[in-house]
Formats: sequence, C-alpha cells, structure tokens
Amino acid sequence: MSTHSSPAPEAAQDRARARGRLPFWLQRETDCRWLVQAPDKPSLFARSASALFFRIADMSGVRDADRTLLAVQGEDVSSLLTAWLAELDTLRSDRRMLFKRFAILEMSNTYLKAEACGEDFDPARHALHDTCRNAAPARAVAKYVNDRWIARLEFDGMVAAAAGSETV
Repeated sequence: MSTHSSPAPEAAQDRARARGRLPFWLQRETDCRWLVQAPDKPSLFARSASALFFRIADMSGVRDADRTLLAVQGEDVSSLLTAWLAELDTLRSDRRMLFKRFAILEMSNTYLKAEACGEDFDPARHALHDTCRNAAPARAVAKYVNDRWIARLEFDGMVAAAAGSETV
C-alpha cells in the first residue's frame, strides 16, 4: 500500500511559518480565501489539512506524538475535501488537538482514509493565530488544472485570537 504524506518537509514548513511566510504551495488570497497547490490529489488533501492548521496555530511547537485514523466520504472530490477538513476541525474542537502531519492511506474521488498526527493542545507550548467556532472552510473547491491540483479554501467564522486565549 502506498501512502502520501504532506510533501513539504516539516522543518521547512516550521521555518517558513516562523519567518512569517507560508510554504511555497500555499497562497493566501485574502484572510478568508486560500489557495493550495499540489502535484497530485493525495498531496492536495494533505496540504489542505496543513493549511487548516497553519491558519489556527504556530505549528513549530506541535509534535506528531498521537496518530488518529480517519475515513470520510463525499459525492465528488470537492465535497470529499470539504468533509475531510470538517472532520479534522471536529477533532480539533472536540478533542482539543492540533495536527501537524497527514498521510493519505487510501483515496478515490468519493472516499478517503488517512492518518493525522499531532498532539493535545497545550496553551503553555502552542501559540494560536486564530480562535474559531468553526475553522474548517465553509467551501472547498478542488480542480485539476494545467498538470496540477488546486484547491480554493473559503473560510468564514474566524475571529482574531485574543491575547492569552486558550481556545482551540
């Protein structure tokens, strides 16, 4: 079985975020609309998940100590991406977890089985960028264009983090 992990090395992602820059594959059009690019569909899903958590917290202090298996379904690639990100956001909210690494284990246009690695939120070690009721995109559109996959993630419900906030 072949697996697809977040393609950009974690250390490079952490250094880029620490310098205030996003990884090469992520572009912020506005605070509420981000573009994710990838060479293949599994990488697009892993990178989109990383983008979700980049939006929420400084990921440099997050360890990938705990592994969580997820399976989601959708009607097409875009609804599958939306369901995947919503499931991760539910885990973030309900279990107070931050996920740093994602491995796509099985995938079709309507089904995804993946592993998310991260740890429990620790306010002493994890700096939040945003607190939110719902961090998942309200809409995600995935398309194959010019030999690459592109996802447009459209967020709403984001509220700027208050100093000292401990909400995940």
